[in-house]
Parts: sequence; C-alpha cells; structure tokens
Amino acid sequence: MNKLILLFSVCLITFGCQNSEKDIRNQAKNSADSLIILDNFKKSLIGEWETVSFKVDVNSVNNTDSSYSLFVGHGEWKEKLNLKPFKTNYRENNTYEMSFWDMSDSIVDVKRGLWSVFGDTLILMEPDGTYQYQVRSKNNHLQFESLLDWDGDGVEDDAYMRVEKRVQ
Repeated sequence: MNKLILLFSVCLITFGCQNSEKDIRNQAKNSADSLIILDNFKKSLIGEWETVSFKVDVNSVNNTDSSYSLFVGHGEWKEKLNLKPFKTNYRENNTYEMSFWDMSDSIVDVKRGLWSVFGDTLILMEPDGTYQYQVRSKNNHLQFESLLDWDGDGVEDDAYMRVEKRVQ
C-alpha cells in the first residue's frame, strides 16, 4: 500500500511539474513575443511622419457645461487651421521634433522632446509637459489616442485622436 501511495505521489509531482513547466515555457514565449513586438514598434517609429488628420472632443470648456469637437481631415488643413499638416521626426536616440508650418512654408512652432514606448503606449516628454498616447500601427500609419487638456482648463478630459503617415 505504501508503494502505491509513493507511486501515486511521484506521478502527481511529475505531471504537476510538467504542467507548470509548460505554463512557464508559454509565459516566457509570450513575454519574448511581446518584447519582439515592442522592439519592432520602436524601430518602425523611427523616421519622419506627417499628420493626416486629427480630432479632439473638448469636454467642459473652461469648466462649463459646454463642449465642442474639432476635426481636421485630409485636405482641410488650410481651410480650418491655415497650416500645413504637422510633421514629426522620431530619432533613434529617443528624441523627436514636431514642426508646424504655415501655408507660405514658414515655421510657426517646433516642439522638441524625448520619446519612449511601453507596450502600446507612446510617451512624449517635453519641457512643458508629458503626454501619453495609446498607439496602433498599421500599413505605414500610426493612430494616436489620448485624453488631454486641450482647452487648458487643468483637466485632462478632452478626447484626442491623430493619424500620421510615414513620409520617409
């Protein structure tokens, strides 16, 4: 009887360890796959991008009940903003530069900072603030989504979405 209990215990331990080992191998593979995807995203981000469109839904404008939406689509930049589409250059050294040009090809503004990726989140750090975007990449396009303080009321409650296409 003792031999039967001993044999049963050895079988439980052996099969239990194999299942645990299988789970551990799967977890390691998934983690490695995640790191490969993250590394590929970082590499694919490097280069010059042009904003195709953006939309912002501003909630509680200046802490009031009012709200509004602004959408600038492809071909609407001059009409709605009197600007050319924004261009962003993400560099290998984790710095970036976003340039804003008027219709006569003069630079209106330049934002510079550092970028970093954590999972599907792109973090842009500038001297005046840090911005987090959930980013999806597909067919040489990036889609950014975030809650920002677009209206400057001190509350990050404005839904922002931007689409960029690769220039180089």
